[in-house]
Amino acid sequence: MRTKQTIGWGLLLVFVTLILAIAVHNIPGSSAAHRQEILVSPSPITPPTTVSESTPTVTPEIPLTEAVTSEQIPLCAFNVQAQSLTSTSLLDTYVFSEPKVVLTSTTAIRLFQWLPDNRRWLIGRAKTEVAGEYIETFDLDTGEIKQYAERHSSAGKPIWLSMEQAVAFVDSIPPDYSRMLYLGRGEDRPLEELARDLVNPLLSLSPDGQIVYSANGRGIQAIQVHSPSLSRVLIANLPGQGERGWAYSDAWRVDGTMAAVYVYKTGKFYLVDQVIGKACEMDLGQADNRAQKISASDMAWSADGRYLALRRVYGNPERFLSLRIIDTFTREFRDMTFEERSVHGLNWAPGGNVLLVAVDADPDPTLGSFDSLYILDATACDFRPVLPKHQFFGAGYDGIFWSPDGKSIGVPCPDFMPPDEMREWRICVISVEMK
Repeated sequence: MRTKQTIGWGLLLVFVTLILAIAVHNIPGSSAAHRQEILVSPSPITPPTTVSESTPTVTPEIPLTEAVTSEQIPLCAFNVQAQSLTSTSLLDTYVFSEPKVVLTSTTAIRLFQWLPDNRRWLIGRAKTEVAGEYIETFDLDTGEIKQYAERHSSAGKPIWLSMEQAVAFVDSIPPDYSRMLYLGRGEDRPLEELARDLVNPLLSLSPDGQIVYSANGRGIQAIQVHSPSLSRVLIANLPGQGERGWAYSDAWRVDGTMAAVYVYKTGKFYLVDQVIGKACEMDLGQADNRAQKISASDMAWSADGRYLALRRVYGNPERFLSLRIIDTFTREFRDMTFEERSVHGLNWAPGGNVLLVAVDADPDPTLGSFDSLYILDATACDFRPVLPKHQFFGAGYDGIFWSPDGKSIGVPCPDFMPPDEMREWRICVISVEMK
């Protein structure tokens, strides 16, 4: 009798435990319900709240156990924009000065970034007689040049870490030419090695100040300067991240709520919602030759996080298809062309929806590498040239940037005499006013 009573109490205990487990699983906010919501709920793209550089937002880490396959990633529900959101363009209110030469060099010089202090540039200056470059800052007020590092390779753009007042960059050194991630604090201090075995030299900076890079067999990694051994997977729900040689390019919305990622091996372009940990794949369309895969490059977010601009290209050598402007608030996009001329060097004006681009001066690239500057109003889908009488040699490849206050544009302006005589490498400043 006691045995039967014991068995009865045991069955009752099991039954109550099952009821409690089911209840906890369905309680809003519980970890189990949250995990189920991440995996099965739709992935809305919510308008972000912009944060300043001094108050970074830490994006949630998605565990590797929640990775999904390519078949599970849905297509993004974006439509072609039928018409512009407004017929009024702000472009005619911009007034540009004549270019003023502020920096010269006897070797090739590249403009990587206009630093947040509004008065310095991050630049690369080629070495003489040997491969590689010096990574430096240039002070527009004083003319001071400060060297932060030098490298054997010139692949990939260095990124500036404001909190560290240092530069992160990738270099490959013989004999094995393995890609290494370094931090440079100045020529009087040794380089700090942060990571090894990178897939490609592309770097970006997440909103919480972590360096983002691609590691062989470990996907998209994020690393903190002060704890390089504690690198972690930043995005874990894209296919192929565990495969060696998996490579990508990315761009992060200013508040960290969304990342745009293009995967080279598969030719897939994703928008990753970091809030709920889900991704969608955006169709890049087809080229005239349907066998050609369309790629996304030069991805750039507007300052308010609304628009994402990218180049649609295909083929080898590369052929330009269009400049795609994606409105993540209305979930629409538009492809813009410039009379079959290629577009390079995408850079958004601070605090606005105006995009600065360099456009090939001639549709035939064999006729030279001269660029014309254009500004584009993403809301009105309108564009016009900047200083139409001026052409700039290689501007789209060597860097064009708005100043952080929006009152100036930095652009390479070398003294070049066709067909192949380079007299002097230069960078100019164009002043910007609103009338």
